[in-house]
Amino acid sequence: MKAYGHRTITNMKIFFISILFSVSSFGAEYYLATNGNDSNVGTRAKPWASLQKSIWKMKTGDTLIVREGTYTDSSFADINSQSKGAVTTIRAEKNENPIFDGRISKDKVVINWKKNSEKTWTAKLDSKWKRIDGLWIDGKFIKRVKALNELAENTWWLDKKKFEAIINFKDAINPKIVAMEFRLHSMIEIDTPFWNIDGVTAQYYNYAGITISSTNNVTIQNCNVNYNGGAGIEADEASRLQILNNEAAFNGAEGGPGWASGIHLWKIGSTENLVKGNRAYRNWDPSDHHTDGNGIAIDKGQTGSGAEVSYNTTFENGGRGIDININSNVSVHHNLIYDNGQDPLIREFGELCISEPVSTQGLKIYKNTIRAKGTTPAVVLYKVDPTAVNSDDNVVCQADNPELAFTVYQGQKYSLSSWQTKAGQDLKSTSDCTKEKHLEN
Repeated sequence: MKAYGHRTITNMKIFFISILFSVSSFGAEYYLATNGNDSNVGTRAKPWASLQKSIWKMKTGDTLIVREGTYTDSSFADINSQSKGAVTTIRAEKNENPIFDGRISKDKVVINWKKNSEKTWTAKLDSKWKRIDGLWIDGKFIKRVKALNELAENTWWLDKKKFEAIINFKDAINPKIVAMEFRLHSMIEIDTPFWNIDGVTAQYYNYAGITISSTNNVTIQNCNVNYNGGAGIEADEASRLQILNNEAAFNGAEGGPGWASGIHLWKIGSTENLVKGNRAYRNWDPSDHHTDGNGIAIDKGQTGSGAEVSYNTTFENGGRGIDININSNVSVHHNLIYDNGQDPLIREFGELCISEPVSTQGLKIYKNTIRAKGTTPAVVLYKVDPTAVNSDDNVVCQADNPELAFTVYQGQKYSLSSWQTKAGQDLKSTSDCTKEKHLEN
């Protein structure tokens, strides 16, 4: 059995966390509440009302405490003062569960539709909802096109300058008689460094519950990110991320733009990324692509980037439980992964999937419990040489087909014993892997 220096890795991450929070300053505390007013001073007695206006009034290092209730809000983390390392925090009040909900029913948006032709209608939207991104009609997602000349049946276009919507209804439906719902982009799009989002729920947003874009030193912890059209937590070209103890479930499950996963890190730019202690389940890719729907995905990282993915539980996702795609220096350990691959249209799926040769560089897979059922392989190595995979001491089984117990490689199937012979790894299987009680423990 190989030793991977688990204590060393853990200590490194603890050191990283300490460094991140040691630079934070003790700034002012403000409050956000459903009975607040943006003209207030932001105290507990006189709280603010909207997330975006609260952020604009804060300075780096400040904390916004969010009270119980449901907020229809969407914001950028474009705080007015530039961070010098002080962490700005948005967190739930202790023992309270604030919910940010991205749905805007037509009862909240006054829309005066004007008929352009037999099938097309135009309407000016309320300018206060500047981050409207999605449209649902009678419970079904309607695709938004990028240009007016692309407008086809059952699609819509949004003129951002005029804030005007044009929709093309199949069968000449009157928009005034349908159940219509607009959805906002995401609860918050973090595009500046040093943020901590803690303990809030972000649900029913069109793109993602929480978005991190081209920035660094961001922590998302103890949040619920559910029922969003894209990912629960989406990080694009970011670095030094901590995604800790969140629940990401049912994203993409009812439709949306697609590429939905519970937690998706795309083109990360450093090795100091930690995805730990999360539960990601029943996420689905509703688009025609059927490429995602993963529990956790580390996807197409920049050269030299990496992440630790540890102590997570992923189950019953449409795609893979954990997906490592074209990303080096990933450590996958102490995860519980089972009953994924629910979408029959997903290709190269598996409970754990490692894709492309670069993903084997610095890869470590150890002490995971992985259980597959049906036709889903426990572990898939896609375009990867099995002898290049560094793995050990995992509990692996395929409940319905032992010949799929460990890996599928370019059409070759390995039982656990043949995998051990081929790759020389000390993996183990146990009959207890098929029992739910064992998995949940």
